[in-house]
Amino acid sequence: MLTVDIRTLVLVASVAAAATALLFLIIGRPQRRVAPELSLWAAAFASNAVGLTLIYLRGRIPAWASFPLANTLILAATQMVLLGLDRFVGVPRLRQHVLYFAAATAVLFAAYRSDYYVFAVVLSVALLIPTGILCARLVTMPAPGMRAERTVLGGLFTLEAALLVVRGIGVVSGHRQATLFAPSPSTILLYFGVILAPMLVGPALLALVGRREQLAKERLIGELTAALAEVRTLRGLLPICASCKQIRDDAGGWIPVETYVACHSNAEFTHGICPTCANRLYPDDGGAAP
Repeated sequence: MLTVDIRTLVLVASVAAAATALLFLIIGRPQRRVAPELSLWAAAFASNAVGLTLIYLRGRIPAWASFPLANTLILAATQMVLLGLDRFVGVPRLRQHVLYFAAATAVLFAAYRSDYYVFAVVLSVALLIPTGILCARLVTMPAPGMRAERTVLGGLFTLEAALLVVRGIGVVSGHRQATLFAPSPSTILLYFGVILAPMLVGPALLALVGRREQLAKERLIGELTAALAEVRTLRGLLPICASCKQIRDDAGGWIPVETYVACHSNAEFTHGICPTCANRLYPDDGGAAP
């Protein structure tokens, strides 16, 4: 016999979501410019935490707050996760997300006024659509080198989508329960899919951002290494002739100093005559070169 206390489960999940939102805020503050998606994901978990708190208070607050408003906040959390993922790949679709959220919210409030089980089906569909889009985004994401992170996130969102489908089928098939917090299998599935799965999504999203930073550092190190490999410097003792000033190379040959320096550095030579040499070479002209 099931003995799960659903209300306690919701409370624990709410605290976990709030803690995850705080973690994203702390991590995202110094990286706000280079990783704006962290702020969106922090807002997503905060919205999820508030929605779960309203669900926890169901029966103690007005029904409109614990039903349509609470679930609208959870829907908003899913939308913000999707928007953050779009920004992560550099293709924000803010207008599309806002339009969908506005339409889904209107339908949710309308369904709540008709029948709770109609509302439950509409909620499952409203959450399933952005969750399915999240799975598709992860499959088509142009992010080389992040296969493992994308696979983990895709698996979590696929699991959440599957549980939403199971919940929707259960409601459509005529499953009824005495209270919303009754520990029935369908209720446990619902709260696992909508509440517990995002607790795993948070660390996976952080791992995705961390992997991107690691790849960026590796790319920068590679570019610097390649640049340093092209820099040629002269070091050590140079064997130079005391008379003609030619330098002995590694093969034992003697080459002019300007040739040696040009071969071992990025320096280029331009020729002129110093005053001492000019006086020696052109004594009749007062040291002035022709």
